[in-house]
Amino acid sequence: PRECCIRELKEETGLDATSVLELGSFIPDSGRLLNRQHIFRVKTSEQDPLFIPEPGSELLFVQPAELLRLISEGRFPHLLHIAALY
Repeated sequence: PRECCIRELKEETGLDATSVLELGSFIPDSGRLLNRQHIFRVKTSEQDPLFIPEPGSELLFVQPAELLRLISEGRFPHLLHIAALY
């Protein structure tokens, strides 16, 4: 999972992980599914200036206070990500 985290971070954001701390591994819906969510705290490099996001996706960097505002306004409704944040 750690190696996957590092690889996916680079692929999806153009950022290199400089530090990776595993926070835990959880089953997000034990009633129906047995998939597992791995949560990491990652410190990163600056974004690769040649990085191009996948077509149809937008990459937005926000400060923690802005993310909390987006959550409270319902503009960031991704529960598994919100749970990881808290």
